[in-house]
Amino acid sequence: MGSEEDQGNQDKSGNSGESRGPRVGLFVDLFTDAGFKYAFGRPKSKQSLIHFLNTLLDKINIRIRDIEYQNTEQLAEIALGRHSIFDIYCITDEGDHIIIEMQSQYQPNYVERGLFYIAIPLRKQGQKGEWNFELKRVLMINVLSDHMRPQMKLSDDVVSVAGLYLKDSSKLLTDKLAILFVETYNSSKTLEELKTAEDLWLYLLKNMGSMDEVPERYRVAPFIDLFEQARVANMNWDEYEAYLAKYKDRWEANAIRKGILEEGIQKGEAKKLNEFVLRLAGMDYKLDEIVKLTGASLDEVKQILNKRE
Repeated sequence: MGSEEDQGNQDKSGNSGESRGPRVGLFVDLFTDAGFKYAFGRPKSKQSLIHFLNTLLDKINIRIRDIEYQNTEQLAEIALGRHSIFDIYCITDEGDHIIIEMQSQYQPNYVERGLFYIAIPLRKQGQKGEWNFELKRVLMINVLSDHMRPQMKLSDDVVSVAGLYLKDSSKLLTDKLAILFVETYNSSKTLEELKTAEDLWLYLLKNMGSMDEVPERYRVAPFIDLFEQARVANMNWDEYEAYLAKYKDRWEANAIRKGILEEGIQKGEAKKLNEFVLRLAGMDYKLDEIVKLTGASLDEVKQILNKRE
């Protein structure tokens, strides 16, 4: 029999005792705010984060040597009073600003929200008095989960890059601004099919929370270090409670969406159709998205929404 501490850790990670609700795995789910921050957002995780960032930023020929973590709450006053804006905000040794956001649930106007966010560190660089408007780069990385419904589907690529280009031209106006979208749902590679660093990171983002051991492919730096840092059993109780709350929120939200999709619309059941349409509308789905998800006609959906008080 293990020590009391060991037993507590086993109960905490969901590997012993009665299981109720979602099962918490050995490692954090990286698509929860608290899980991603716990795995990547601490100084001991710096090398893992740098490796992850360099893998993605290779798309725009940028390589990071070092980073300094920033407090995400420092921008709250500017960003409509929110207490936490980004999952991770850091500045490189060359002064470039990097914002990382994990997105596991659909959000309306997601791209526009990203534009608003990157404007904040741009504005922070302003200087009083005479200033020539020279800016450090601001890079935003958006990692989009399989669980986003509907999926954004910006492209068929896993990593897409947006910047300021001339219309109908590939000419880049400035390299001071870039947004990277990582569409994890555009890849379905198995563990055996992983070849590149991008493959390894993408698979890890999607699957770490459900792994029961460290796969052989990941028993090298920096992955093995990240697995050790991402063990749920290593959390203190405050960290665990914060993680569990976020984990349950995501699990319940996904369960609601899954229920809507699996139940579908059974023809002839007008009451159920009304319920699904109104639930989707309440979750900020757009009209065409509601039509696609329910299978109802555009006129049917409009009639239901128009009857709302």
